[in-house]
Amino acid sequence: MGRGEFKRRKTWRHTPKESSASRNSARLGARPLVPLFMSFDSNTNHTDAISLVAFCQQWPFAALTSLAARAQLQAARLHDLASKSNGALRVIKYREDVVELLEKRRDNQKMVGGFLGIEGAHALDGDFSNVDRLYEYGFRVIGPSHFFDNELAGSAHGVERYGLTEFGKKCIRRMEELGIFVDLAHASQAVISDVLAMATRPVVVTHGGVQGFCNTSRTLSDDQLRAIAKTGGVVGIAYFEHCTCGQTVNEIALSIKYAIDLIGAKHVALGSDYDGSVVVPFDTTQLIQLTDALLKLNISKEDIRLVMGESTIQLLRDYLPSRIPGAVRV
Repeated sequence: MGRGEFKRRKTWRHTPKESSASRNSARLGARPLVPLFMSFDSNTNHTDAISLVAFCQQWPFAALTSLAARAQLQAARLHDLASKSNGALRVIKYREDVVELLEKRRDNQKMVGGFLGIEGAHALDGDFSNVDRLYEYGFRVIGPSHFFDNELAGSAHGVERYGLTEFGKKCIRRMEELGIFVDLAHASQAVISDVLAMATRPVVVTHGGVQGFCNTSRTLSDDQLRAIAKTGGVVGIAYFEHCTCGQTVNEIALSIKYAIDLIGAKHVALGSDYDGSVVVPFDTTQLIQLTDALLKLNISKEDIRLVMGESTIQLLRDYLPSRIPGAVRV
């Protein structure tokens, strides 16, 4: 997460542009460790690009040696960014935050809500108690694995690609108890099966695709899509070629249509992967291109509204934890 102010605009930084795109919420992902040369096929954790960033940006010493400390630092930077945004960015941690955001956006359409996610539970540093610490830092979405296998779970891009370990299952149970969403975006096939078999809350895929339109290691089968929808979860359709099998907005729209036809729009969302290490066909301020493409596919305005944000808002409003201890979901 960069040091720039929220309203500072750059060609490669999409978060400050979300308000210009009339977006009401966005997942802001932290990456504690990323292989230096990422591959969709196979990776280990023997190299680390984030360490280079940490060294060059003079992160605190703890963040150079501890993945949990890196997660804490990135969360702190988001909260600092929000505090300096003059109300333009609000950090969403509780269901009440979602309600307040929607109310305030009636008077200020430029306001954006951001909820913290983390790509890869290696950020726990192998310490179960760090699940609670990540929750306290504000993380509400956690992917068991990212680009390599770890002590919790195998990755779709790992070497062994195993399922959940016993430690992983223990951590997933605690995440669900706390109200943290489990993100299967980079999970191995075995992990997807293991998580869906034990899930008691909605499971999400923050950025992925559909095998029925584009069959790759980053897309989901029809059975997996149905199983995620059965939990009440949401699948975000990514914008990049490995998830859409194309480089234009049309492939994104067709992927979304496939998902809507299969599981319904209330289980489908945008999963752009801005600012990931990918190439996408349009800037977030040009989101109207995708709206136009969906309309040309005869998708209803009601379904488009769900995909453009309402499905995510409903999920957060219904399943984020409450500020009020013991509050019952309504």
